[in-house]
Formats: sequence, C-alpha cells, structure tokens
Amino acid sequence: MRYSVEIGFQNSAYNYGKNYISDFGDTRMVIYLVSFDKLSGKPVICAGGFDLGEINGFEMNTDTWQVTHLHVRLSNKASEDLGFKTRFVSKTVCLPTSLVAKVGDNILLNKSLDELTKHPEINECRE
Repeated sequence: MRYSVEIGFQNSAYNYGKNYISDFGDTRMVIYLVSFDKLSGKPVICAGGFDLGEINGFEMNTDTWQVTHLHVRLSNKASEDLGFKTRFVSKTVCLPTSLVAKVGDNILLNKSLDELTKHPEINECRE
C-alpha cells in the first residue's frame, strides 16, 4: 500500500497508530499518514465550485518526504479552459500543494479556474 506523508519538524514525536503528534511548546503539529488509495479519484474543485478533475498521482520531495504536487486528471471542460485539451485524451496536470485549501470528500483549491489559467506553476505532468 502506498502512503503520502506530510512531515514537518522533528522533535519529540509520539506514535498513535498511523498519526504522529509532536509538541513544540505552544505549537502542536499532527502528521497524518494517508493511503494514496484514499486520495486517488477524489474530485478536485476550484474556488467558486468549478470541477477541475480528479487526483490520479502525486510528486514527493524525497529529501523532506513532503508531497509537493498533486497530479490531477482534468475534466474535459477544464482541459479546454486551461488549454491542455488534445484530440483524444484529457491531460493530467501537476498542481502545487500550496493551491490546496482543504481536503475532505473533495480536494478544494484556493484559486478559481480563471486564476489557475494564469498560474505559472501548473504544467502538464511528465510521466
């Protein structure tokens, strides 16, 4: 099973199953290990409610073990609006995780579709 891992600072960490809690004085940080299978296929929604597509992969910095980009298979409409539509296949783009506002039943972004069309870090994923 593949896991996506978000690791921050390392100090005194206490293992609670698959969740790790660290205490930094007044700051508490909880790190969750999430199975990629639970993220795969989740809808990605832009600010404003536009259906961008769904998660089908991610990129990770192996030095810090932080997920840096999400691979999003674009919906047909999003492919056209973002200029990634090809003749037969909708494209998969890499979105920086800094664009994620919230993860729940959907992955909500902090940018609208219009803002994404101008975002310099959104590129076609190279597999």
